[in-house]
Parts: sequence; structure tokens; C-alpha cells
Amino acid sequence: MAQQETAAVQRRRGRFATVVTALVAGFAGGLMAPLVLPRLERNIRPATKSLFRKGLALYERGRERAAEIGEFASDMMAEARAEYEAEAPMPAGEGDAVAADKLARLHNGQGKEAGIPNG
Repeated sequence: MAQQETAAVQRRRGRFATVVTALVAGFAGGLMAPLVLPRLERNIRPATKSLFRKGLALYERGRERAAEIGEFASDMMAEARAEYEAEAPMPAGEGDAVAADKLARLHNGQGKEAGIPNG
């Protein structure tokens, strides 16, 4: 029982010390704020603008890099598709008929019927 009572007393003292420390820190911060804030205001604006400029530059570089990667992937897909179609076996006796009805492949991956105008 004696240990439980001493533990409770120590907890109360610990809470009191925490409250006192918080009050002292708040009071000191209130006294220091008029001295520190004007200097921070003068220095924080240029630093923030510089940070935003660097962020914009990184964003633009990232967009350019993503576009390059997308173009590379598109080129690789087109090459793989061309190789796949070149290796695909032609149906027996339908070489010319298949070519007339085959989809015309456009650069952007969309297709239209070769035999239909404005299709």
C-alpha cells in the first residue's frame, strides 16, 4: 500500500511540474514574440518565395521527365506491336482481302477502316 501512495504523489508532482513548465514557456514566448516576430517577418517572405520558385522548377522538370518517359513507352509499344503483327501468321488465301479491310493504324493509336471515306 505504501508504494501505491508514493506513486500517486509522484504522479501529482509530475503533473504540477508539467503545468508550471508550460506556463513558464508560454510567458517567456509572450515576452520574446515582439522581439522575434519582426525579424521573422522580414526574412520569411524571401525565403518562402525562393522555396516556391524551387518547387515550381522541380514540378516543371518532373512534368518534362514524365512526358519523356511516356513518349519512350509509346515508342516501345509501337515497336512491339509492329514486331508482333509482322510475326502473326496470315490467314490462308486471304492476303489481299485482309489488307483491304484491315484497320489503318494511326500514329496516336486510334484506327479507322481503310476502305471507308470519312469513317
